[in-house]
Amino acid sequence: MLRRAYAAPHRRGHMPQPMHPAAFLPAVDKVSAFGVTTILFVCIYLQRFALPIGGTSQIALSFILTYFVFGYMLLRGRLLVSPALTMFFCGVMALMTISLAIADEKASLMSFIYLFAIYVLYAFKLRHRDGMFEHTLHSYQNLMIVAAVAGILQFASQFVVGAEMMFPIDTYVPEEYLYRETFNVIIPLAYESEIMKSNGVFFLEPSFFSQFLGLSIIIELTRRQSLWRLVIYCAALVVSYSGTGLSMVVLFLPWILYRRGNIQLLVWGFIVAAFLIIAGESMNLAKVTDRLGEFGEPESSGFARFISPIYLIRDFLLDSARGFFFGFGPGAIDDFVKASRVGGYLAHDPTWIKLLFEYGFLAFLGLLVYVTTALTHGTRDKVLCVAILYLYLFLGGYLLNGTMHAAFIALMAWHSDPARAAIPVRRRTVRWPEPATIDDEPEPHRPAPREA
Repeated sequence: MLRRAYAAPHRRGHMPQPMHPAAFLPAVDKVSAFGVTTILFVCIYLQRFALPIGGTSQIALSFILTYFVFGYMLLRGRLLVSPALTMFFCGVMALMTISLAIADEKASLMSFIYLFAIYVLYAFKLRHRDGMFEHTLHSYQNLMIVAAVAGILQFASQFVVGAEMMFPIDTYVPEEYLYRETFNVIIPLAYESEIMKSNGVFFLEPSFFSQFLGLSIIIELTRRQSLWRLVIYCAALVVSYSGTGLSMVVLFLPWILYRRGNIQLLVWGFIVAAFLIIAGESMNLAKVTDRLGEFGEPESSGFARFISPIYLIRDFLLDSARGFFFGFGPGAIDDFVKASRVGGYLAHDPTWIKLLFEYGFLAFLGLLVYVTTALTHGTRDKVLCVAILYLYLFLGGYLLNGTMHAAFIALMAWHSDPARAAIPVRRRTVRWPEPATIDDEPEPHRPAPREA
């Protein structure tokens, strides 16, 4: 365990206290703990699976199970409705309904319904929050340490049993029960390379694996600071060979070190960086570090993820006032991404640009403020909260990814305080006051004695 040196509050602000082992965690409501832990479990280990609907449509199994857990917690009275967030959500949905009404006929009504089902979950809060946030982070770290070890073993197994046995879920599970959509599970390290990136066995893509690991590293640095866990998380991040999770760590590590004031963490960071530089060639780490220069290459993933949205706005959105304010309808971003190839650059649809193109600036602003308020109001960990917002907006097309949103609400949104006094979902039992006794009767009034 690394030694911890905390900064003075007046200099670097408050940092959350480190998590303790499970034996020393505060007592929590068992039903709430079971519900939140179950949601995290299905979001990590079952995100590859889906249920077929109709011909080619699918719905993520993890999101279905999340709604079952959500309904169970509602029936048990463990969730509250935040009035302010509910009113905010209704206003946002009204703006989106207007966008849907004036959009092209190609607009997808099912996408709109799915969006409603996802974002309504942000209007709820846990009723018994004492100790739940610490318990949730502890559970998430335990679930992710198993996934990290599985990812490391998966990457090493391709040199022993071959790349075909590296992905057991794809080998043994029928294809119709795997969540396909546009995800690339099996990705080579480079073009025509025989070495495959690790997706942690259970994750939709290596990028998903790296992003979940990025959150784990941030949690570990701000909470427990267990050296052996950090080593495992970092090793798993390396074998994922994905820049998205790495960008989270690189972006938030200086903030964590500054607020923590921990010199030893900084020293360990330099040691790890030196080791990676020395061993980088043998570990093919150049495939990761070289991606830092992709932002100027129009055909690269880095350009598509972070730079191309600006080009999409310039080429397709600014010419249409109706499109700018009200969008082009759910699902319309796919046509613009394909049209970008005519302009000679590779485009991607991260959450913020997809929301802006499909629902317009007014709904874009409303939904962004709604989600940010649900996550940040009364938050117990500012660093983790901002990291989740960064992941949501920039690291993938997560506007309609039910699995990722289920993880966000279980990790952060349900634990923050309601924007105003929360309304219980179930009516509380009326407790009538006990009948008064003789001792409770007031003393009889006695007139004050007159002065002589």
